[in-house]
Amino acid sequence: MRKAKPVKEVHVKVKVLSVAEERFVFESDDIQVGPNNHLNFANDDKHYGFHIHYELHGADGYRFPDDLSDAIYVEQGSLDYCPQSKSSWGIFKPRDVRAGNGGDRRVLVVENKNDDKKDFTYTLRAKNGADWLNLDPPGSNHNGGSPFTVEDSNTGIILGAVAAVAVLAVAFLALK
Repeated sequence: MRKAKPVKEVHVKVKVLSVAEERFVFESDDIQVGPNNHLNFANDDKHYGFHIHYELHGADGYRFPDDLSDAIYVEQGSLDYCPQSKSSWGIFKPRDVRAGNGGDRRVLVVENKNDDKKDFTYTLRAKNGADWLNLDPPGSNHNGGSPFTVEDSNTGIILGAVAAVAVLAVAFLALK
């Protein structure tokens, strides 16, 4: 029996180096971080899609907003610019804001379905009173195969045996 593969939970530390200059670095043990904080999302044989937990570090007083459409702007396509106004893409979308390092609303959870090979840009947005912090890394999705997996090896053997019997039955009927 086939079942859906689970999504991969990825934790990304967003270390804000300078609020005034909007400089930051990503750190993660769960996904490779490339130059310019570029994240490459590739499904593996056990997972399909991602839940990315972006956790703010530094930038005291800044929190992700309650309105998820203000927390992240996303556009597919060119990596030459990052969105500066509200925009969304159904493949990479915010799901939740949670407590984290230093208090409430410090973690933004984003779902990445990663079901098509696309480059995209996004802007993570945090707020401190009336002041906004806009952090703009690029990203790439690498379509990684089927969202389903064979549940266990016994099921795979049974499915293979059923297929073989079906092929033999068709061949027998064709020879008759």
